[in-house]
Amino acid sequence: MNAQEYLSQYRRLREIKKYDTGMLSTLRLSVANTPAPKIKSDPVQVSPSGEAPYVRILERIEHLEKKVELEQQLLDRLRNEIMQAADKLDPREALLVSLRYIICKKWENIMKTLNVSRATVFRWHDEALAKLKLPEHPINIDKELAMPDAAGE
Repeated sequence: MNAQEYLSQYRRLREIKKYDTGMLSTLRLSVANTPAPKIKSDPVQVSPSGEAPYVRILERIEHLEKKVELEQQLLDRLRNEIMQAADKLDPREALLVSLRYIICKKWENIMKTLNVSRATVFRWHDEALAKLKLPEHPINIDKELAMPDAAGE
């Protein structure tokens, strides 16, 4: 894994967490809006399952809550690792790494924030990536999220 791939994991993990949090909200709303089962005088079993229809949704909510918690912990760890690695860079390069990979600003906004040209921003970025030393055992979100205990299995 090179420096850019390592740094880009933060944005990817933020997007994964944002998606999972949205799914969690949607599932919670669907459970809140699920009507209670009705008892009929002539009961007919519609499905082979004997549990209420929302039980599977509740199980999915529990799984997603654990996953979102893990993603948040992973985000915190990754942010700390990135910031520690960036602290060893020149201050302007550290700021650039922080703006791009932690705050997730677009290049145009970084140019405005730093008040420099596009060429300068990319030169600083290339220099920062060349100097950036990855931790001895860098976090790999693909491996961390693929662990069986991370998936709630």
